Amino acid sequence: MGLNMQKRIGQGALWIFACLAIDAGDVWAQWVQFTDQTSTRLVATAGVALTNTDEKDYAWADVDQDGDIDLVAVYKEPFTTTGRRRNVLFMNEGLAEGHAINGVLVDRTNTLIPQFLDLTNDRDVILVDVNGDGWLDIVTATTLSGSQPKSISHPRIYINQGDNVSGVWLGYVFDDVDRIPTMPVEPRFCSVTAGDVDGAGDNDLYFTDYNQGPYERPADLNDRLCINNGAGYFTDQTAARMTFQMVQSSFGMASAIADINDDGFLDIVKDTALTDPIHVSVSYNDSSNEGFFDIFDEVYNNAPYHVTVGDLNNDSRLDLVITDDGTDRYLLNQGNNGSGIATFVEHTFIGSVGEFGGEQIISDLNNDGFLDVFITDVDIDSPGCSRRSKLFRNLGNPPNVTMQEQGTSGITNAHLTGLHDAAVFDINGDGWKDLVLGQCTGTRVYMNVPPAGVLLFSYPNGNHAILSSNTTEPPWRVPITSCVSWDSPPSEPKR
Repeated sequence: MGLNMQKRIGQGALWIFACLAIDAGDVWAQWVQFTDQTSTRLVATAGVALTNTDEKDYAWADVDQDGDIDLVAVYKEPFTTTGRRRNVLFMNEGLAEGHAINGVLVDRTNTLIPQFLDLTNDRDVILVDVNGDGWLDIVTATTLSGSQPKSISHPRIYINQGDNVSGVWLGYVFDDVDRIPTMPVEPRFCSVTAGDVDGAGDNDLYFTDYNQGPYERPADLNDRLCINNGAGYFTDQTAARMTFQMVQSSFGMASAIADINDDGFLDIVKDTALTDPIHVSVSYNDSSNEGFFDIFDEVYNNAPYHVTVGDLNNDSRLDLVITDDGTDRYLLNQGNNGSGIATFVEHTFIGSVGEFGGEQIISDLNNDGFLDVFITDVDIDSPGCSRRSKLFRNLGNPPNVTMQEQGTSGITNAHLTGLHDAAVFDINGDGWKDLVLGQCTGTRVYMNVPPAGVLLFSYPNGNHAILSSNTTEPPWRVPITSCVSWDSPPSEPKR
């Protein structure tokens, strides 16, 4: 039975027919296979990308709203050091820009965000709309820059300038150092996360701090909650809204703003490691006084190093993935207890071994509707790039899903060894997640090879992010390069 798909645009319709009957269960049950296409997918000087030996952290989204995903990369001298580096904006380009293929990551820092060339010591970066104009801005988390002026020592906000009157994207500008409040002492931030914690309709920021470093600060800063005034300017309201226990960090590596107990209010998840306190915790948003946090719950106390949030078993409850200095674990959310606090059941990753891991990326790699997990291996505090990163497949057996390593999936052991971070997104618009690997020795791009028989689309005339409501004919033509039929397509994971 052939596939019949209909996409309505305004009053017109685009009909696509697929012709090849294949058992969809076989297609979607397959695991991923990647191929190294760095030479054709990455355009930058070698020292900026291919042979760059700096610590790397990534954020990705469609920053210019042209229908494809772009990549932001922040760099610093590896490990706990004061060495500052330039950052990079990789724009996703293709046929429309004169390339031979779609999905080419090109360094456009010089023209589109020249202040990214300033030497900064950035350990984390996120993309979030801070001023409510519908365009994604860039927020960085800085560390170990106490001898520098505020423009270097504190987090930066780069404002997305959107399009001009001719529809040309204008890039980013770092326009005001005081969008971020001046901290009482030098920030040593390891992570930043964003969300509307006070229900004001804008995105607030939470930074996690750590004490380690080559020289002493006059005081311990700890984590900071910064509240948005709606225009992308923030005030430090940590003490007024959170307890000391909630924000105390020895080595605050990661954080997330998310609704953990499903009450409609955003909570704060964070980990702190190395010395007391050592835990993964949830600070719960007070449902009767939104934006103020009234309950603190430690959910994990082994040797956590990083935490990420995602719904692993598709039950609409948010679970936790924890990198541990021993065996990595994931905590499945079982719902709330009588006090409205989420309860968790702990599971181990099959194939995880006792070693210092790095960050985690939660993403559906094989399009089966279940989120998989990629754990990088570099401990940012302790030198060493000899361990191997791991891809864990979600076997899709809820409620207690199994997470199991499935081998290297076509990635060489050399390219999985020594990863600071990885970016997981669809580079070429074929519907399958690809990988950018940020190694200690450089950057690699691996493309996801779809299983044989899957319906693939190409956009020779370009893709479009926004269509007019009165469009009667589709502004693109979609050749089908291969096809498959199914009674019902696989469900998308609940985010």
